[in-house]
Amino acid sequence: MMIQFDVAGIETKVTNAKHYHDQAEERNKHAEYLFEKRDNEMKPSIKEVKKWGQFLKQIYKDNPRELGNWGICCR
Repeated sequence: MMIQFDVAGIETKVTNAKHYHDQAEERNKHAEYLFEKRDNEMKPSIKEVKKWGQFLKQIYKDNPRELGNWGICCR
């Protein structure tokens, strides 16, 4: 009895798997880059929102419930 191995078929599957692996690695790098850009864009916005919150807290210091209308917690 002779055993046959499908070397060409395995080689093709390994080549395809390597290709998919390389694509996934590249996309992960790109995703990290995009997340970093997103974070950098949000930093100034978050600071600005916090400034507005402090401003509104000063305006409504005698009526902290009004802050809820602006979506700000009274703490």
